[in-house]
Amino acid sequence: MCLDYQKQFDTSGIGYKVYFKKEGSYQSEFYRYGEYSEKVYKIGDTYQSSNTLICSDFNYESGFHIFENLEDALSWSKLDQGRTVVVKVCYHTVITTGWESSRPVVVAKQITLIKEIG
Repeated sequence: MCLDYQKQFDTSGIGYKVYFKKEGSYQSEFYRYGEYSEKVYKIGDTYQSSNTLICSDFNYESGFHIFENLEDALSWSKLDQGRTVVVKVCYHTVITTGWESSRPVVVAKQITLIKEIG
């Protein structure tokens, strides 16, 4: 995913990420360099993103793309026809915020998975 637009932001907060659920853990729903991420995520754990530069209409560091609203995360998850779930996360060290596919998102360097929604 890449941002369509950037806006002002807070440095931490609560949001929602979409993951594939696999054997009690979660894998990234989004492509990374043409392949799905192999990294496994677990509820209660904290993760740091890499320091890759993303080049789109504007440059920003890579990070976790987090939906600001539960409804947007659920809507995005439904596009994968039941293969994904939504997880509530706490995020820190926000790089930027903006819009992806008409949905507000936060890009943050650190997340902690809180709980699966639904």
